[in-house]
Amino acid sequence: TAITSNDLAVEMADNQGSSTEPLQSIKQRMRRAPMWAVTTNNIAFMCVPRSIPACLAATGWPVGIFALAYSSVVTYDTGVVLGKVCELRREVCSFPDLAGEAFAHWSDRRGGTEQQRAMWRCIAQRTVSVLQFATYYLTAVAELIYFEQYCGQLFDTSALCQWQWMLLVAALSLPVLQIPTFHESRWVALLVGVFPLILNVLVFVYEIVLVRPWSCSPGPSYEFESDRA
Repeated sequence: TAITSNDLAVEMADNQGSSTEPLQSIKQRMRRAPMWAVTTNNIAFMCVPRSIPACLAATGWPVGIFALAYSSVVTYDTGVVLGKVCELRREVCSFPDLAGEAFAHWSDRRGGTEQQRAMWRCIAQRTVSVLQFATYYLTAVAELIYFEQYCGQLFDTSALCQWQWMLLVAALSLPVLQIPTFHESRWVALLVGVFPLILNVLVFVYEIVLVRPWSCSPGPSYEFESDRA
């Protein structure tokens, strides 16, 4: 099954020494995610019901759908690649580790010494770790803004200002941040991501069936800018 960077099954060898015990205990708590868990997390992360309408309104349908599909495929495919690498190299269980090994191998092919390989491995690991932190931080800020704007529009009679809604939604989101991996967050993703998305689609279809636009008489009329001129 496909696995993401935080959903990897890392089996430690029986002959490892006690010096790796902390790392071993951490990695043993990470489990291989089933297909439905990976799909659920991907849908919840990419098709957030609170943010997708605003994104499509700003980008337009063609660009918005293309960006959504491309991001979903890349998110899923990179998890598959990392999972396959982890099956071959059990010590490589994250994107920083993968980048470190790639640059160390590149240095080795160019005739680098052991010290040079270690240097390139460290540089790559730290660089990718910084990039990961920056992207997740900016994503979290953007989704908090989407969340507070959604609440502000939903409760339009509330006296709360934007910064107050931001503090409130940040406090509401804080328990979710305690979940260490995407594998363990699959139930939360199902509850706050997939179910609301299904509900939105059902409400949309219900409104269409309720109004029955195909039977409206007379039908809707439009006036183009050229006609006004």
